[in-house]
Amino acid sequence: MKINLSEETDALMKKKHSEKEEIRNKEKNKLNIATKINERNSSFEILRIIAMFLIILSHIIYYTNSLPKLSTSNYTNIINNRYIFLRIISNYGKFGDIIFIHISGYFSIKRTNFHYQKFILIIAQIYFYHYLFLFFGLKLKNIYNDIPPLEQINGSYYLPLLTTLGHWFAQQYLVLLVFMPYINTGLLSLNRDQYKQLVFLLLLCFSIIRPLLNCFNVPTDLFSLVLFMKILMNYIIGGYLRINEINNKIAIIIFGLLSFVITINFEYLCDIYACQYQKIYWLIFQEQFCLQINSIFPIISGIGLIYLVKDFNIHNKYINFISSSTFGIYLIHANKNIAPYIYNAWFKTEDFNQDYFFVKYFLKAVIIFFISLLIDVIRRFTFELIVQKILNFFINLYQKNKNIS
Repeated sequence: MKINLSEETDALMKKKHSEKEEIRNKEKNKLNIATKINERNSSFEILRIIAMFLIILSHIIYYTNSLPKLSTSNYTNIINNRYIFLRIISNYGKFGDIIFIHISGYFSIKRTNFHYQKFILIIAQIYFYHYLFLFFGLKLKNIYNDIPPLEQINGSYYLPLLTTLGHWFAQQYLVLLVFMPYINTGLLSLNRDQYKQLVFLLLLCFSIIRPLLNCFNVPTDLFSLVLFMKILMNYIIGGYLRINEINNKIAIIIFGLLSFVITINFEYLCDIYACQYQKIYWLIFQEQFCLQINSIFPIISGIGLIYLVKDFNIHNKYINFISSSTFGIYLIHANKNIAPYIYNAWFKTEDFNQDYFFVKYFLKAVIIFFISLLIDVIRRFTFELIVQKILNFFINLYQKNKNIS
């Protein structure tokens, strides 16, 4: 039998070349992942930062109870410029949530695979901050005896994702990540196995796990269909803005900004009428149309903002770097273990009738934002890198076993 050495040599050379090309592509992919932060459209990242700032402002009011309650006896003295400012800001934390979900839908609607790495990294991030601030919170409890810590019930010390004292937004976002591939693919395009998996996950989460937790008196928002549907609705809207073009963009932007103004005035008028006429339905209208994550006016305002920024082509690595920590900033400043000390010991909110109230209020929000940013940057370059290396190790191990089999 005659062996053609030239052909064998060519085959070996081609094999080596293909292996080198594969290695080169892997390195290129890693580089693309590493530089992805600098490639994102910074106009959306600016919107994320503004949304987080609104959430911080609303949380300052929430944790300090600095917004006075209206009554028929005091509304003429309370309703002034300062009250209106607090009233608006206290509700626009929800507006910030809506913007975040719209942006998530806008950028994730075309993803049809489960982003398991992101899922694991988010859970690691949540538990990192929870246990970190649980440790400091227990220490601070002995120092600040006059500041009552937030009540911890039924395992919320150790299982923040399964209890009502966990971060509801983080909880629902994780649930959304699990179901995102199925939502994006669409029920009509699901194959039999995917449909089976979806039915199984729905039954497991909402018909087995949640009832079991309730049987053992463990309060949980993790598998709340009501909250999840509110998140899902805004996610679908964000996705629609990505894959469908609306011809008259200027009209949408103007309508969105007008809706924002309508919301502000609607809240103010409802407060006035509720006090003047002593009718609770004014407050009900206010809550349903202005104050919820599924309220029509904030949603339209969010749509207008997305259309305002979507065609701006801005790329700034510093803005993108800061924006990448917005979720971490949320987890830090709203952490139940440390929040009482942030807002009632270190950044007390004075009486809203004091001079320079607006300046002081915004300065506190800015300081909380940047301190939280610094903490999250440290985490990203320490703890997250360790978790990422562990993930990469198991991914490579899985790939090797897959290739062998």
